[in-house]
Amino acid sequence: MQNELGDLYSREGQWPKAVESLREAYAVLRLRSGEHGQATLIVAANLGILEYRTGQTPQAIDTLTRAHDDLVRQLGLASPQAESAAFYLSCALNSLGRYREAGDLMSPLVAADLEAAEPRGDWTQRLDALRGQNLLGQGHTKEGLAMLTQAVTAMANLPTPDDDLPTFRKALDAATLPGPRDIR
Repeated sequence: MQNELGDLYSREGQWPKAVESLREAYAVLRLRSGEHGQATLIVAANLGILEYRTGQTPQAIDTLTRAHDDLVRQLGLASPQAESAAFYLSCALNSLGRYREAGDLMSPLVAADLEAAEPRGDWTQRLDALRGQNLLGQGHTKEGLAMLTQAVTAMANLPTPDDDLPTFRKALDAATLPGPRDIR
């Protein structure tokens, strides 16, 4: 019940209530299914995603790392659930300037697998935007800028939720505007 409530709050952009509901769901599932139960891990990944979205980046990295590692052990590296956790973990790592770790983690991600975990219709563009941001962070300016520009332009014309674009737009602006650059 709390997991569904957390999902509903997420869809409405009520992030603090969503985080609280998912923390409660996670605690209950850990008791019922165990720390490594599949339902527990999926709720943990969802909690980590919300922690990232609400700016709790260090906590998100911890939560998502544990969930991702266990999902990979149980379901495989290419499972949609493991890939979803890897995508958001890569976002969080990028945001802290940990580009090499993020790049290694996002390298095997496939848009179709991410779509299976979270149907949205814009995964190719989101993955390209994340990869472009990562390339910029690693100093591959020309390649990263081209990938990020194309992805952000495409996402602006898709039903991409408004809260997904600012991070990538900020990275694009930082890469194209004069002055000091912080693409995180």
